Amino acid sequence: MVGLAAVLGWVVFNVLATLFAERAFKKASGLPFATIMTNMRIGELIALTFMLLVSEPNFRLHDFFIGWDRSTCAVLVTFLGDAWLSALMVQQLSSVTKNVSKCCTLVALYSISLAMGKKPFVLTQALGAFIIVQATALFASVSLAQTRGTAEK
Repeated sequence: MVGLAAVLGWVVFNVLATLFAERAFKKASGLPFATIMTNMRIGELIALTFMLLVSEPNFRLHDFFIGWDRSTCAVLVTFLGDAWLSALMVQQLSSVTKNVSKCCTLVALYSISLAMGKKPFVLTQALGAFIIVQATALFASVSLAQTRGTAEK
């Protein structure tokens, strides 16, 4: 039951965050993109710090970087890149296009598993992956054409 409540809570917060973020990125008279992204990251940092202090009352700042290595830094850099590129996609297209495009992540992971020999090649899975990529490209191109058509009117 706790897991189900967590999933439902995540869905609600994800939808709300997506709606608010898309609204912030699409405002014609809003702040510059870099300012909006920086404000969001600072807000996340404040929220994460608060949650860390609440959940770990004995937390000491000098313990924060214990266990960090190259892989931690790599994850941090790639997540930052993902956040900024996702926000650019939302600004230029839509949140729906961004989330549909993220389905290609599954195809990339599947392809890497095939290339490394961790999964056997199965024609139906490969065709499914190809359909995901094709449908994603079609959805993004239609969304872009629709966005440009609306902007020209």
